[in-house]
Amino acid sequence: MPKERHAILEKHRDDVLDDCDAALKPSDSEWANQCRVAIGTMRAGFDPSAQSHASNIIDSVVLAPHGIGGRSEATKGAEAEFDDLPLLIAAENLTLRPLLRAYKKWYPDSGETPPEHFARHATSHAVGHTGVFAPMSGLVAVMLATSLTVQYSPLGADPEDDEMDDPGLRHR
Repeated sequence: MPKERHAILEKHRDDVLDDCDAALKPSDSEWANQCRVAIGTMRAGFDPSAQSHASNIIDSVVLAPHGIGGRSEATKGAEAEFDDLPLLIAAENLTLRPLLRAYKKWYPDSGETPPEHFARHATSHAVGHTGVFAPMSGLVAVMLATSLTVQYSPLGADPEDDEMDDPGLRHR
């Protein structure tokens, strides 16, 4: 099944990047601006650079509302059952679910092969290992960075503003 999904994403890569651009259009936040940089980098054919940049955006977006333990907090939120959650919290939960794979830890000296999917840890700490940087991983990273940016960045707000500390601004 993942191969079929990857084939669809590969076939429609430009459309996916167009959709990411369109989703970011209403926002002039720095996260959105940096997502646009990652999209442009990918369009220029620099997939590994786009993957690295998107990986950093993902971490920045996750850590802003969730604090120093943000990765753990976000993955806990991603695992929560959403059947009885209010709609806005369910939307956040669904946005966070890809983090369960994206935050998979992998160490170069573990003896294991790198994850065959986008993984922030491998992207950040395993440059030079075959398989870490792949076009599909770059596209998934850009998609996730865009999704998180749209979820957590209030329209027109800068993530560095104190307003971002207001939990009511996490959702639109």
